Amino acid sequence: MIVRGAVAPLAALVIGCRAAPGPADCAGDLGGVWHGPAGRWQAIDGGGHIELYPIDRELPIMPAGVVAAPAVIDLVRARGATTLTGTLTRRYERGAQFCRVQTPAEITACGGGRLRIALSPPAVPTDWERCAAPTAAPTVTTFTR
Repeated sequence: MIVRGAVAPLAALVIGCRAAPGPADCAGDLGGVWHGPAGRWQAIDGGGHIELYPIDRELPIMPAGVVAAPAVIDLVRARGATTLTGTLTRRYERGAQFCRVQTPAEITACGGGRLRIALSPPAVPTDWERCAAPTAAPTVTTFTR
């Protein structure tokens, strides 16, 4: 049985424990956990530099003999800019060959607990000597708190 006087403090506790909605714009602190279509990402906001690391497995299906590492997104917050630009990096290994493939990444909008990110996922290298891989057009993804 719930005592009537206990309901209001309990409701305040539950409401107060909800996640913060996020920054009002891209100049705010973007640190914390963000949810994307492929899982959760941890953002570390160092002011001028933001790093995002996958919490959940986000590895693509690889050809036989190829191993991929989790992706990392590195972004730079330029003074006065409304967007954050940088790279999405994934490392690939095939036997003794190692390639680090980078593609553009850009946060194009922030606010209301959402980040809009344009990403071009790095493809498996087609030229392992030069670490060259085909590039895809960026797709826009929304991350939420």
